[in-house]
Amino acid sequence: MLLSTWPNWWDDWEYQWKVTFDGESRTITINPGVTSLSVKEDIYSAWKQWVSLRQNGRFPAALRTIGGDPLGDGKFAGDLYFLQNNWQVIVNELVSVEGALFNDLPKPAYLVNPGGGVISTVSNLVQTVETASSTPLTAQEISNAVWNEQIQDTNTALDILSNIPDNVWNEIIDGADQTAREKLRKIATKTQDIALR
Repeated sequence: MLLSTWPNWWDDWEYQWKVTFDGESRTITINPGVTSLSVKEDIYSAWKQWVSLRQNGRFPAALRTIGGDPLGDGKFAGDLYFLQNNWQVIVNELVSVEGALFNDLPKPAYLVNPGGGVISTVSNLVQTVETASSTPLTAQEISNAVWNEQIQDTNTALDILSNIPDNVWNEIIDGADQTAREKLRKIATKTQDIALR
């Protein structure tokens, strides 16, 4: 029986998905041994491929997505994915998931079985930069773009972070018109005077 049905499922093997779709039970099971996956590529895109095979389009839609809207200056809103029609993702092992996955129903997107777990990296405000070249940005270029982005008037994130120590020590405390730095010096002087007595 296994040999007679195997040719009918050849497409599934050929795609090498990290998940298995079951339209009857409306489940998306993360395959054994998978330790990381992307909601966009390994669940949403794989589901669209699965729907196109055999008669899988007869099952209620599993997912919908929003996002990707242009924000100007080559930036786009991040993608959000929603399970719908009572579909759920089954997790049997610890897996790291990149992307935002929610459920339209008031229940979790992930059904985590004993021994399973989800470490989720979610940023629904992710903005990607469109480049004219086909060369992907390096990690250093992305890091520089983040730290040098202006976020308050003309300040960059790096400027703001580098000013935190001065801002803390220059804060007026106790309503005594003294900064934290001045107060600490006064306490140190008193402590030294006491120690010398």
